[in-house]
Amino acid sequence: MYGTESNVPINITQGNTAEFVVEFLDASGNLGTITGGTIVISYTSASTLSLTSQTIVLVPNGNFFTGSWDSSVAAPGLAPWNVFITGSSTAVKSDIVRVIDP
Repeated sequence: MYGTESNVPINITQGNTAEFVVEFLDASGNLGTITGGTIVISYTSASTLSLTSQTIVLVPNGNFFTGSWDSSVAAPGLAPWNVFITGSSTAVKSDIVRVIDP
């Protein structure tokens, strides 16, 4: 997986788009043969102030998979996300985005 490994939230200003770039590697660090993946991001809805989630389908782009999330739907606060390989219910990567006031 490409990205931080610290689980320290990455700040995004409400209304901006978070771009996700994922590289699936096997246990040996070699490029995995993955047919697809998703990211599930959980957040407090800006319109209803209730907890909700959105599934983002990752699109293949060379050796990477990409997806984006528009943070304008979220109220300020933490938005944990998990990456899943298509067909699996076990997250292969988890982290947090912090939505901050503009």
